[in-house]
Amino acid sequence: MHTPRGAFRVWIACLALDRGRRAWLCVALACGCVGSSVSTRFGRWTLVATRPNTFTLRLTGPADRAESDIVLSSDSAPVGVFGQAEFSQGITPGKARRVRVGADVRPQHIRASAALWVSADRDGRRILTEYAAIPARGSSDWQQQETGLVIPDSATAIAYGVVLQGPGAVSLRRLSVVLSDIPSADAPLSLDAKREVDSALTLAKTYALWRDTISWSAVEASVRRAAAGAQNVADVYAALRLLSRSLGDGHSSFYTAHDMKEFRSAANTPLIDIHLEERDIGYIYLSGYLAENTDSARVYVDRMHAGIDRVMPAVACGWLIDLRGNTGGVPEPMLVAVEPFVSRDSLQPEERAGIGAWFGQRAPMTRPALERSYLALLVGPQTGSAGERVAMLLRRRAHTRTFGRATAGATTRRSMFLLPDGAALGVTTAPMRQGAPRAVERIVPDEIVASDGLSGDPALRAAAQWLRRSVCAGPRSDGGR
Repeated sequence: MHTPRGAFRVWIACLALDRGRRAWLCVALACGCVGSSVSTRFGRWTLVATRPNTFTLRLTGPADRAESDIVLSSDSAPVGVFGQAEFSQGITPGKARRVRVGADVRPQHIRASAALWVSADRDGRRILTEYAAIPARGSSDWQQQETGLVIPDSATAIAYGVVLQGPGAVSLRRLSVVLSDIPSADAPLSLDAKREVDSALTLAKTYALWRDTISWSAVEASVRRAAAGAQNVADVYAALRLLSRSLGDGHSSFYTAHDMKEFRSAANTPLIDIHLEERDIGYIYLSGYLAENTDSARVYVDRMHAGIDRVMPAVACGWLIDLRGNTGGVPEPMLVAVEPFVSRDSLQPEERAGIGAWFGQRAPMTRPALERSYLALLVGPQTGSAGERVAMLLRRRAHTRTFGRATAGATTRRSMFLLPDGAALGVTTAPMRQGAPRAVERIVPDEIVASDGLSGDPALRAAAQWLRRSVCAGPRSDGGR
């Protein structure tokens, strides 16, 4: 069944870099973990970061105990910089296994994103990784998180831990790692486990965007093999993650019943950051909205609009909207959050209908000066799904220029289909733009600005310079801001 209003159709935890790959994998690539050598320090917590001396790993307990509590933090990491805490252990190759990793996690002052992760490694190289994004932005109380995967029989080690993008802190406690052998392919499943797998396969075959290009006999065989012998529903979760990867679109994902409960809570209102940049440029960091809760959505929008009102009197040289850490979510609250900068008439009919479903006939925040203002938009590889949808909307307005790097390419729509136990399969069903091709589409910025990870924030500097040239370099004939 569909969730109400299909609000989760574009919730994203793992974005598409290209067909069949996930944007959270760029974290591992950046940390030197995918397609390159990885740490072989088995049996100890290790810190890996894309910028030296930016992240701190604090332990309560011995470093050689996976169960020790940890805190991964950074005070100064830019949005595009990652830190990863990992614990590795060797395994005997040659047999199929499942691994499930769970923990209590607590995000604190998170600006971009964080995730629990697990990987399968072979001879010092990472071959398969699964991430479970921690949905909260800002700070929240302890919450359970779980991920897992089917370990290839060639793997010689597994690794797991937490990863943090940008500033903030993520704490981890009560880590549990369950490693189990997969019995013979014909081992029977419990009735509930079989019902979960059957339902997921039927939904994928019916609705997947590339269903006519998928070898379903091979996919079904691998999924059922991974689920063999499961005696409870949680035992098939790794097989359903395998199914979501097998759909080939890079945007489909699987969410546990606990994930769905968290998404419906009001605890995940994102961090709001609106301030003056260089004294007279308005800066808005727009993080993804990752919950299905109308009260939380209204708080998110109201805080965003209050922040805009607060700094607007001092803005003399235009606005910056930073989408570089926006990995997506439910689009409607984000569209309403940026509505002061666009005319409601410029929204597509389905966007207006979606906003109406979430917010009723809520009056837009009318600020004609903002609709006419010059706007610099910052995007990058972590801008995905609904984040890309917001970027598409803002690029349609006048006096707008984009800076940074190409986006993730998760420009497709997803539908969330509930499974019998309350888990969900997020299936990519259509392109984001009507009439768009079914291939991955990235948003390429007007001005490509790459970062070397060492020289501050060149994309923000370039955007601010453009605003100053456009707005503050001399008299204006269009009424100012």
